[in-house]
Amino acid sequence: MGRFISRALRAVTLLMSNPPLFWRRIKSHILRARSGIMQINGINFNIDLKLDFAMRHMYFGLYQFEITDLMKRFLGNGDTFIDVGANIGYISAFGLGFV
Repeated sequence: MGRFISRALRAVTLLMSNPPLFWRRIKSHILRARSGIMQINGINFNIDLKLDFAMRHMYFGLYQFEITDLMKRFLGNGDTFIDVGANIGYISAFGLGFV
C-alpha cells in the first residue's frame, strides 16, 4: 500500500508541476499498443512488444523523448547524424527521418 501511495504522490506532483510531461508519460499506461511496423518520422520501424517493455514507450513516442525533442530542434535535411551504440535502431530511425 505504501508503494501505491508513493507512486500516486509522485504522479500528482508531476501533474501539478509539468502537465504535458505527465500526460506524455501516462499515455503508455492507458492506451493499447500493437506489435508491427510503424512509421517513425517517415521511416518504417518494427515494434515487437514481446521483445522489451521499452518497445511500448517507443510505440507511443515516449522512449528517450528528451533526446528526440533535441533532435527535432537541431537536425535538418542534409545534416549528418551518427548513433553510436544504436541497439535496435529506434533513435537512428528517428534521426534518419530528419536528415
